[in-house]
Amino acid sequence: MYPWFMESVWSIFKQLYEKGFVYRGFKVMPYSMGCCTPLSNFEAGQNYKDVTDPAVWVSFPLLDDPTVKLIAWTTTPWTLPFNLALCLNPNSVYVKILDKMKNEIFIVMEKCLSELYNKPDGYQILESFKGSHLKEMHYVPLFPYFTNVKTAFRVLCDDYVTENNGTGVVHQAPFFGEDDYRVCVANGVISKDTGPVICPIDAQCRFTDEVKDFQGQNVKDAEKLIIKYLKEAKRLVHQSVVRHSYPFCSRSDTPLIYRAVSSWFIRVEDMVDRLLANNSKTYWVPNSIKEKRFANWLRDTHDCAISRYRYWGNPIPLWISDDGHEIVCVGSMEELKQLSGVSVDDIHREIVDEITIPSRLGKGLLRRVPDVFLIVVISTALFDQPPFKNLIVNGIVSGTDGKKLAKKEKNYIDPTIICDKYGTDALRLFLITSPVIHGESLKFDEKGVQNILKDVFLPWYNALCLLIQSCDQLKIDKKINFIYDEKGLYSSMSLNINVMDTWIVSYTQTLIDFVKQEMDAYRLYTVVPRLIKYIDVLTNWVKTILEDCIFSLNVLFYILLTMAKLMAPFTPFLAEYMYQILRKLTSQSTSSSSEQELSVHFQMIPKSDHSLVNKNIERAIVAVQTVIGLGRAVRERKIVPMKYSLPEFVVIHKDLSVLKDIESLEHFIREGLNVRKVTLSQDRELYGVEMRAESNYSTLGKKAGVKIESITQQIREMSNSDIKKLLSNGQDESPLTIIDEVPIESEDVHIVYYIAKQTRFEATAEQEFVVLLDYTADASLNNEGLIHEITSRAKLNPTDDITIYYSVEPQTSEIARIASEQQDEIEAILRKPFVSLSNLMNRDDNNVVISERC
Repeated sequence: MYPWFMESVWSIFKQLYEKGFVYRGFKVMPYSMGCCTPLSNFEAGQNYKDVTDPAVWVSFPLLDDPTVKLIAWTTTPWTLPFNLALCLNPNSVYVKILDKMKNEIFIVMEKCLSELYNKPDGYQILESFKGSHLKEMHYVPLFPYFTNVKTAFRVLCDDYVTENNGTGVVHQAPFFGEDDYRVCVANGVISKDTGPVICPIDAQCRFTDEVKDFQGQNVKDAEKLIIKYLKEAKRLVHQSVVRHSYPFCSRSDTPLIYRAVSSWFIRVEDMVDRLLANNSKTYWVPNSIKEKRFANWLRDTHDCAISRYRYWGNPIPLWISDDGHEIVCVGSMEELKQLSGVSVDDIHREIVDEITIPSRLGKGLLRRVPDVFLIVVISTALFDQPPFKNLIVNGIVSGTDGKKLAKKEKNYIDPTIICDKYGTDALRLFLITSPVIHGESLKFDEKGVQNILKDVFLPWYNALCLLIQSCDQLKIDKKINFIYDEKGLYSSMSLNINVMDTWIVSYTQTLIDFVKQEMDAYRLYTVVPRLIKYIDVLTNWVKTILEDCIFSLNVLFYILLTMAKLMAPFTPFLAEYMYQILRKLTSQSTSSSSEQELSVHFQMIPKSDHSLVNKNIERAIVAVQTVIGLGRAVRERKIVPMKYSLPEFVVIHKDLSVLKDIESLEHFIREGLNVRKVTLSQDRELYGVEMRAESNYSTLGKKAGVKIESITQQIREMSNSDIKKLLSNGQDESPLTIIDEVPIESEDVHIVYYIAKQTRFEATAEQEFVVLLDYTADASLNNEGLIHEITSRAKLNPTDDITIYYSVEPQTSEIARIASEQQDEIEAILRKPFVSLSNLMNRDDNNVVISERC
């Protein structure tokens, strides 16, 4: 860290100290045996592993009647030498039993008997009572340590004890467990402020001389000896092993333990209400994290322990006397110089640890506390203001294995390799469209970046190529150099020359408004998918507006220029590349361009022009896109490729105005679906279309529970008239119906449209549209399909000045017949000569541009 930055943190810390927010205490915290330092709960949660640990059942004889023994269970035998109490659930039922094999009397929670006995004939219940019945009873200590603690070795009660594991009797080592500490403080076993701290292990987590039987041994390594000790003392009832998830230090990869450590704290619990009030003043994306996850964290927050005992972090600027009664807080390097007489230009530990400050109270020298602290800025404590106004919450990227990305795990690809292979724009756009932007986790998969290239960048680039090729064709055919004419675009739009031209420009204005609205709200996760969808719309529909006219080229240029500006914040390099190519088609030469025009990143986000918006055409196009999408879905279902024409496509909708919108654009449906005829109708029954209702298990299952099968059967048995009545009920906010006392909403039911009788049609439906596709084909339709297959093989640019020669083997095949009989039609489509190879005289391979065998 830079010294100037560390000094600013010192200044903040001093303000916290002077306001009374800093105090010294101890706290049970995650502790790294390898790094010899406490960690935050966040750090402790970064590296969980599945491990096998010993599990022991240990007896605690009651002091008044040693023949009766409480049985506790633990998976941390190393904490047993520090036992000071036992804890039971006050409201749960406990039983006194006779172990028939051992002929001993035990007390355990009734619901936990199966944990200790495989069969009920292994014990006899003598008495039942609630856990509160045993409260304050004393028991015989497990080890001969800390017996001088007069308030210890008694039974306590707390609701945190559950029936999930063990015996319902939890042993309490208050300085080695958070709940243990809380319960023992609440019941007076130990004191929060006074009394001994029973934590007889050193920084390396080895037992000290207070535990003489295991002195010098690491706590985890000593577990076998502890179990042996218990067995010899006849206190071990049973032992086994358990497989569970356990936290490890992410730096040293050693097991973490919980232990009480001396620490400096910032008071947070006293300001929870103010923290929540300031949190409500902020704007989060997504908002659910602010209202739920973060707000709940604030409500349950505890005083923040800021000490760390190793070299990383910022040294705590506190100098303290040997008796701990005099403390000086330093807020800057200049103040340290004034107090100590030592001039410094760095405040890392190796420098400030050697500096002392003379005592003002005659207590000798004040020395800096050995702690360092992670950077904590509590804006509420200092200024009673939120630390920010707007916040975008990002999630965490993990490896494909779901684990945290780490060099030692080797579970990630070097980002430079990804960027070199796919480009930084592809990686950036992949992450922006991933769950990370919602504040959720992401398992990184290289295929996702690859799909951005294929599904977004390539279609976008192809649209640019289409513009360039069309400009080249215009120059060849009409000797005109295309130059973008913005004024001509606006004046021509008022004439409404072409429906698709009008629609794509209007749709672009709507997109601009949407982008501005969502970017103002920091909702990147809605903006980018909409832009990607726009690229799909662009590449699939803009081809229809190119009719060899300058106006259509103006429209396409305007769309691509707008797209480059909108995408610039998300794909800066590709957007700049597109923009520089488009600049060459403007009237501004490079030499006369203003500085603002030199780069797309100097441009402002486009502003919409509402005079170019035509909602009627947009609505009509949406309807056409919907029915074409449904038609293509039917083609895929029946495995009929788009290259083969089909006889008829029927669109059914109850709203006549919607059908009229579609009728005005009928030719686009014929072209988009490659069908001969489009029929529009309001009558489903005319075509024998029937309905069937099915349950949506994903939503209904949550509400119905065990009734799901009965409700599903009743929904499945609904007739056409029942379904019509059901749908008519869905016009208001009330449920569609109620079945078995469960309200059925529209999202709980799927309506399936089908044709009961065998016909030439296949049906599907969506958004009140029902479409029927005649998937039968005659010879003429098959011929059109073969013509399409031949022409698509040529792969020509419009400007290619070549002759195409073909040869088909065998010459008796269908495709050979089509190539010969339909030569004129093929040449009209290709706009190039299409000649049999047998007519080629004096073949010179040097003149062959490309040759392909299919």
